Order: sequence, then C-alpha cells, then structure tokens
Amino acid sequence: MIKDCCIKAVIMLPVFMGYQVMKADIQVMKADIQVMKTDIRIDLNKIAVSNFLGFGAEWDSYGYPQNEVTDEEFQKIIFPRVQWMKLPIVRVMMQAKYVYVEDGKLNFETPHMHSLYRILNYCQKQNIVVILTEWGCDPQLLQPPGISRVEDPRYARIIGAYMDYLVNQRGYSCIEYFVLVNEPNLEVQGGEFPRWKQALLNVEREFSARRLTGKVSLMGSDNTGAPEWHHQTVDQLHHVMGAYDFHRYAPPEEVRQARLAEFIRTEWAYALNGDPHARTKPLIITEAGIFSPGFSASNNPLHISRMSMVSTWQITQFRQSVLVPGQYSHGCLTIIHTKISRGGCGMISLQDSN
Repeated sequence: MIKDCCIKAVIMLPVFMGYQVMKADIQVMKADIQVMKTDIRIDLNKIAVSNFLGFGAEWDSYGYPQNEVTDEEFQKIIFPRVQWMKLPIVRVMMQAKYVYVEDGKLNFETPHMHSLYRILNYCQKQNIVVILTEWGCDPQLLQPPGISRVEDPRYARIIGAYMDYLVNQRGYSCIEYFVLVNEPNLEVQGGEFPRWKQALLNVEREFSARRLTGKVSLMGSDNTGAPEWHHQTVDQLHHVMGAYDFHRYAPPEEVRQARLAEFIRTEWAYALNGDPHARTKPLIITEAGIFSPGFSASNNPLHISRMSMVSTWQITQFRQSVLVPGQYSHGCLTIIHTKISRGGCGMISLQDSN
C-alpha cells in the first residue's frame, strides 16, 4: 500500500488584474493566467477529513411564489440544473409565518408551503440531505401574528407542529438537521445568548414530545462573526446538539495568509474538547464569503478576483429569473464539510448578480 507519494503538477491560476463594480455587477476588465509548477506531496497517513459530506448550496423557496414560478418551470429548468450540480446537501429557509395564521391556527396549504414542498419532494426523491433553517421571529419582517420573541413557548409549538407535519406526516426523512434562527447573534434582539438557548430548549422539548428526536438533529449555533456563541453552544447545549454550524465571512488577509483553515480547525477543536460525543457529529459551515469594503448581500467586489482562494466552484444567481434553484439568497451562500476528525472544507458560492 502506498503511504506517501509525490505528484508533479502544473497549476493554472486565474489572476484578475482589474475589475470595476457597476450596479452590483462585477465586470472583469482583464484576466491573465499564470502557470506555476510545483510538487504536491500526499501523505495517506494524515487524513484531514474522514467523512466529507460534500459541496452544497442554499436553496430557498421564498421567491418562487413572488415570481409565480410554475411547476412546468421547475420540471424543465430548475430541477435539471440542480441535478446537474449533484448536490448532496442543501440549506433551506423556513419561516413560522408560512404556516401560522393566528390564535394557534396553522395552515399547511399556503403558497409558501407548496413552494417548499416542491423543494422537499425533489430532495426526498434524490436523497439530498436538508438542513431546514427557521429564520427567526424577533425582526418584524419575520414575525408570525402576535409572536415577537424567540423564547416564547408558542413559537416552539409552531415549529414543533410544522416539523411534525413535514417529517412524521408527509414523510420528509431528507430533513436531517434543524437550525433555530439564522445568525442568532444578530437576529435575536440584543444578541442575548440566554434567550436563544431557552428557545432551543423549548424546541428540543417539542421535538421529544412529537417523536422527532432521533429523526432530526438540532444544529447550531449558526452564528456569524461571534465565536463565543459557538463556544457557549458547545459548553451549555452539547447534550441536545446533534451537529454544529457557523458562518464565516473572512477578511481578505485571512484568506491570503491561509488562516481560514486554521480558524475552522480552532472552532472544531473547541467542540472536540467540550463535547464528549463531538466526533459523531458533523461541523458544517452554512454561509461563507470574503468580508471586504463594499460588501453587501448582493455585492462583494472581491468575489470574482479573490473567491478562487476560498471556493472550488462558483454559480451565478439571478434574482429575477427562474434559472437557478433559489430566488432569495445571500450574496455568498455556502455549505461545507464533514464529520469532526481534524477539520477541512470545500464550498460552493452562490453569488447574486444584481
């Protein structure tokens, strides 16, 4: 058995010499290709990642009802493109207000839910793992009628009810992970970890009562730029967490100096040291990009000229078309990665074009 080998390689690196930003579109003015010869040494005894989950992407149903995307367009355009991408895992937005009417009444036949079902039907058929992410309820935009705080027990009951319907009644076993609140350190008013913790425990109780425990794993903290939230999740909630995730919008110098991987290893090591069962749980980076001057959800000047240092594949997304999986997306939305052994990552970037 070969334990060590050396490969002679010629690596083609695209180097973008100039670009300008106009209306959030990146226009590459000139690109040169530099040829660099190097030796690549592979040590088969040093495995960075033993169980790589694969490249994935955000696939949200939010914009489909708004743009009146038809079943025919799904069948002829969207599904074939998703199939071509060969996605093993996707992150899908959910909002409690999609189903909650008022006074404890729920409606599972809303346009938003039917749009969600189309995605879940496809994922179920194609064996694509789904990370269902409840976006939160503190911001007014996300609030179901009469509910405005994540720790409100009624919020957990809504989540429990729709998860029971999706998993136990409709049979979506593709939903393997559930995230409570997108970027809770920003979305939960005041960035209060104790409130989010209470909300998560409320949801965990609902899962247990509805026979969802063991079918769907809780994942978190889903923070962005707040490693302390990841640490507190490991320290205080590892007994209920089935997986860990966070977002990372790295500054350009962190990427250039190859410190991004080290950051991820450090956060993974914290889980390994603080959670006795961490090695059985995946770590997933559910959003990633480069945080640079001028950065916004639909515009990052460095995506084209620098993302080659971070991502292995880029796909352009047009908000007002039906050519790609999701209509609502962040500027650089990513899913990566694997079981916790030593760390490592790979990613796809979905970049808005307007």
